[in-house]
Amino acid sequence: MTERKTREEIIIKIASKEAKEVAKALDMLEKNIKKNLKINSKQ
Repeated sequence: MTERKTREEIIIKIASKEAKEVAKALDMLEKNIKKNLKINSKQ
Protein backbone atom coordinates (compact mmCIF):
# COMPACT_ATOMS: atom_id res chain seq x y z
CA MET A 1 0.00 0.00 0.00
CA THR A 2 1.08 3.59 -0.52
CA GLU A 3 -0.06 6.17 2.00
CA ARG A 4 -1.59 9.10 0.10
CA LYS A 5 -0.32 12.18 1.90
CA THR A 6 3.36 11.35 2.34
CA ARG A 7 3.68 8.61 -0.31
CA GLU A 8 5.28 6.30 2.25
CA GLU A 9 5.16 2.59 1.49
CA ILE A 10 3.40 0.34 3.99
CA ILE A 11 4.43 -3.30 3.65
CA ILE A 12 2.89 -6.09 5.71
CA LYS A 13 3.85 -9.71 5.10
CA ILE A 14 0.87 -12.08 5.09
CA ALA A 15 0.78 -15.87 5.11
CA SER A 16 -1.47 -16.24 2.07
CA LYS A 17 -3.75 -14.30 -0.27
CA GLU A 18 -6.89 -15.56 1.44
CA ALA A 19 -9.46 -12.97 2.41
CA LYS A 20 -9.16 -13.68 6.14
CA GLU A 21 -5.37 -13.14 6.05
CA VAL A 22 -5.74 -9.86 4.16
CA ALA A 23 -8.46 -8.72 6.57
CA LYS A 24 -6.23 -9.60 9.54
CA ALA A 25 -3.36 -7.55 8.08
CA LEU A 26 -5.64 -4.57 7.43
CA ASP A 27 -7.03 -4.79 10.97
CA MET A 28 -3.48 -4.78 12.35
CA LEU A 29 -2.62 -1.75 10.20
CA GLU A 30 -5.76 0.07 11.38
CA LYS A 31 -4.90 -0.57 15.05
CA ASN A 32 -1.35 0.71 14.54
CA ILE A 33 -2.56 3.87 12.81
CA LYS A 34 -5.11 4.58 15.54
CA LYS A 35 -2.45 4.03 18.23
CA ASN A 36 -0.03 6.37 16.45
CA LEU A 37 -2.70 9.03 16.05
CA LYS A 38 -3.44 8.92 19.78
CA ILE A 39 0.26 9.25 20.63
CA ASN A 40 0.75 12.13 18.18
CA SER A 41 -2.33 14.00 19.37
CA LYS A 42 -0.98 14.06 22.95
CA GLN A 43 2.23 15.81 21.90
